[in-house]
Amino acid sequence: MRCYRAMLMLGLIVAGLLPAAARQRVSLSADGREGKRLLFRGRWELAAQAFQRAVDGGHPSPAELEGLGYASLKAKRYATAAKAYQRLTEQFPDRSAFWVNLGLADGYQEPPRLSEAEAAFRRAREIHPRDPDALINLAVILHKNGRAAEALPLAQQAADAEPRKAYILAELGEKKSNRILVGFAAETENLIDYAKRKLESKNCDMVVANLVSMNGTGFESDDNEVTLVMRSGTALPIAKASKTEVARRILDEIVRLRK
Repeated sequence: MRCYRAMLMLGLIVAGLLPAAARQRVSLSADGREGKRLLFRGRWELAAQAFQRAVDGGHPSPAELEGLGYASLKAKRYATAAKAYQRLTEQFPDRSAFWVNLGLADGYQEPPRLSEAEAAFRRAREIHPRDPDALINLAVILHKNGRAAEALPLAQQAADAEPRKAYILAELGEKKSNRILVGFAAETENLIDYAKRKLESKNCDMVVANLVSMNGTGFESDDNEVTLVMRSGTALPIAKASKTEVARRILDEIVRLRK
């Protein structure tokens, strides 16, 4: 089960697939079956209560723990969700999705448990280095902690790893208000044309365009070379440099846009 989307800049945004308790034929207690029925109906609070009873009854199945975690996230019972996913990560330490959802549950709490969330997202990334959910949420935690230079390359890696998640950028573009929205485009040809189309269609203020077919930059490299495509129509090339330096240059342009 995944409870993903980015929390980039705007805070956590949770969506995802139903857990195993709802997707598969698994062994469930009577309370677990009730929780499954309520999940299908979108009754998150009642589903969480039913799965909690199943867990409190002793010897819950992994599907019931996952159901409790998922329903609790949807019901905004984040501390309960974190406990459920903590148990799941102990039982299944190599399941990156459980670590991602533990990070989400920690990051949503009041006050946010950012150190714990960062550790969970880092563990998910260790298991699955190109998991876009781990990458984008780790990027946001770093951004929230004032480490934007580390965050931007991770955000780009997430976009490169799962281009189909471009709907996140479109959704942010619809809601950006007076915020600065930066998109990323990784292409093998017609880079600037594609970046301009993305800038318009996603309502971005700037698109960082990356030609991934170039040798010695991008994936599997410590360096990158990009072009910043601005809403004004300007295309500002950034020559090959370390990814940290490229991130600093991007941030410099964002600061200028805010003035």
